[in-house]
Amino acid sequence: MRHNKEILQSYFRDILYAVYLVMARSGASARDISEIVTSALSAAKSQLDSASFASSRISATVAGVLHRWHHDRRFLDADGNPRRLAIHSGKRSLALLIRAEDRRADVSAVVAAMRRLRLIRSMGDERYWPTTRFATISELDPVLAEHVCHSLGRLLTTVNNNTGGRAGTMRFIERSAQVQDLPRKKLSEFRDFANAQGDVFVSSMNDWLEARRASGTLRRRASVARAGVHVFAFTEPVLRPQRAVLRTTPRSRPSAPA
Repeated sequence: MRHNKEILQSYFRDILYAVYLVMARSGASARDISEIVTSALSAAKSQLDSASFASSRISATVAGVLHRWHHDRRFLDADGNPRRLAIHSGKRSLALLIRAEDRRADVSAVVAAMRRLRLIRSMGDERYWPTTRFATISELDPVLAEHVCHSLGRLLTTVNNNTGGRAGTMRFIERSAQVQDLPRKKLSEFRDFANAQGDVFVSSMNDWLEARRASGTLRRRASVARAGVHVFAFTEPVLRPQRAVLRTTPRSRPSAPA
């Protein structure tokens, strides 16, 4: 139990270290960082009673539910489209779909999150169907924060694996493609191209992974592992370098307030 706690603490320590390092390099002072941390911690505590935190893996569950809804024959109609499902009633329910993806999931929390993020909709007959094939979250939400936290942690794990392993250790892909001078008028074209290429890549990887998932009788923790890829594109402004100022005399410090 203590070992698991130490691993968890190390996991979050690495995430926070990376965040604080970026903040410091961006010009934030120790006081600025402390104030941000205090504010963020207060906001997080206020969210702990939210139903969206009932499952620590709700973002992964939501994504898996959407994929299963579009691929599992039990939840497809005669035309191969996702069936409209009631939450609990019927031979094929949304609860059954969620539990098929994660047996320990809090059904109410998952449904609430999917409704809040508009990933499912209903025409008023108490039955729902998905609005998208992928769990693309376009607004600030605890589920998105969880997703970002896990993604950052996984990136750090990949980097640590690739740099800290012994010679010949299997490395995981960690690549980037970027330039420093893409014309701004090309940003829209870049966005469309990146989205199209990313969709093809992620869909192929998702199909490969889903086809090789362990069966229900083999899903013991000791015999399975979480695996996947994460793709994202970015743009950022090119900042002008600041001119260094050489001071030849010490700068006087203001006296402390009384």
